[in-house]
Amino acid sequence: INCRETKKFERMYNSLDCIEAYRSIFYFDENDQAKKFLGQYKQALTAAGFEPVQGTPYLMKDNLVFQPNEAADGMVGLYFFEIAKD
Repeated sequence: INCRETKKFERMYNSLDCIEAYRSIFYFDENDQAKKFLGQYKQALTAAGFEPVQGTPYLMKDNLVFQPNEAADGMVGLYFFEIAKD
């Protein structure tokens, strides 16, 4: 597992004004394990009240946004952003 705080990165590259921003990368021996993990993670977030953002892969609850980075080569990313409210 690799986790990094990305608040400054999100501001510079994606123009997102975030209170907090983190990107976590999980590594698995098999890509199927990574896909299963991500699917279960998204189900858990949905059960916790996160809702899909239409036309995107994002899930959102209040001002907390989850962006999945789909599984590839046994690696999957979980990106979270707490968007600053105006």
